[in-house]
Amino acid sequence: MLLRMLLYRLVGCSIQKRCKNSEKNHIVKFFSCFSIFFYLCTSKSKAKSIMKQRVQSILFFLSAIVFGLLFFMPLASYVDDYGTYLKLYIYGVNKVSVAPNVEVPFSSIYTLPLLILTVAVILINFYISMSIFRAVKLQQFVKLFKLSRINIALAAVLIATIFVYYIVKTGSFVAALPSFVWPNWGAFLTLIALIMMMLASSGLKKDIDKVKSVDRLR
Repeated sequence: MLLRMLLYRLVGCSIQKRCKNSEKNHIVKFFSCFSIFFYLCTSKSKAKSIMKQRVQSILFFLSAIVFGLLFFMPLASYVDDYGTYLKLYIYGVNKVSVAPNVEVPFSSIYTLPLLILTVAVILINFYISMSIFRAVKLQQFVKLFKLSRINIALAAVLIATIFVYYIVKTGSFVAALPSFVWPNWGAFLTLIALIMMMLASSGLKKDIDKVKSVDRLR
């Protein structure tokens, strides 16, 4: 930015040396003022674009943190009339208490698809968040946008699997039908994380479209 400002001043000075009459000097002064004004405007627009990139990076980072909370928060809880109390996590089913005549046949690989999808979404979100600051070329932002769309699809599959399959299926595995089945905060946090991912991805798309429109005008 400083180099650009110095270049504008040098051009103005060189033109001023060549001009001798007062009318041309006024033109030179006008050109110098215009160059400074243009420099300030471009610096402000760049600052705004940097701030937008920071917001998008923060949104991707926060969505990764929210998905990481699923390791500590249950997705659903199950209670029946016989004293069976279960909690569904992405890494397995926690048997808080089980009735004597109730069998709960959950293996260690029962929730493995949930675990794989969650880890994949978290890692991709972290990668996009860190790569936004390093990206300089338009093509890099386009690749990050495409990757964010893929990650949104993975997150949507994860959420649909949680609500449609696992929350319902886990209750049906209990021999005694559960009297109470309810999703916990972990399941709803995935929806919040998905909304943040969609907002960040749409922000990337808007920035890419603006840069393309400027290139077309040039």
